[in-house]
Amino acid sequence: MRARWSSTRCLMRATGMVAGLAVALCSTAACSRAPEAAVAVNDGSTINASEPADTAAAPTAPTTTAATVPVAAPSQASWDGTYRYSFDGGRNAGGDATVVTYTLVLTPTTCRFSAEGYQTDEDIVCTATRTPERVDVAFKSYADGSTNDTYGNAVYSVGDSLFALERNGAQVFTRWKGYTLPDEKPHRPAVYFTR
Repeated sequence: MRARWSSTRCLMRATGMVAGLAVALCSTAACSRAPEAAVAVNDGSTINASEPADTAAAPTAPTTTAATVPVAAPSQASWDGTYRYSFDGGRNAGGDATVVTYTLVLTPTTCRFSAEGYQTDEDIVCTATRTPERVDVAFKSYADGSTNDTYGNAVYSVGDSLFALERNGAQVFTRWKGYTLPDEKPHRPAVYFTR
C-alpha cells in the first residue's frame, strides 16, 4: 500500500485489490494531523504519517468493508392537495336535488374551503394548523376579505374552528366543529373528504 500526504488534502490509494482500485479522498480538516498521527487501515494496522511513503506494509489479503449509506426515514404523507366531499340531502318537496359539493385546497402557503350547490355558494379563506396526524381548519375570512357572508351576517369569527381532518390508518376522518352541513344535524367523525 502506498500513501501520499500533502498539506491541502490527502490521498490514500490501495492497489492490487481483487475488486480493482480503491481511492479514499479526505478534506484538509480530516487529514491535517500532527506528523506523528497514525492512520488506521482496513486490515487493522496503522500507518504513521511521519513514515516515508514506501515503508508501509501491504495487507496480506484483500479486505472489503461494506459501506453503510444512511437512509432517510419515510416522511409522513403531506396534507397538501385538494379534498372533496359531496353532501347529498336527497330531494326537496319540489323534487330538486339538494347536493352541496365541498372543496378544501391545502398548499404549503394557502388554505381555501368552498361550498357550492343547492342554496349554497361560499368561498372561505382559512388557516390550517398541521401535525402529522391532524390538520385543523379555521376561519380567516371570505374570499372578498370580509368576515361577513354575502347577506352581511358574521357567521364566524376569525380563528373559529370549522373542522379537522384526522388520519386513521389509511383513511382520513373529518371531525365537524363550527361548520354546519345543510341538514343542520350533528355528524359523527367519519370519512367525508377524499383526495
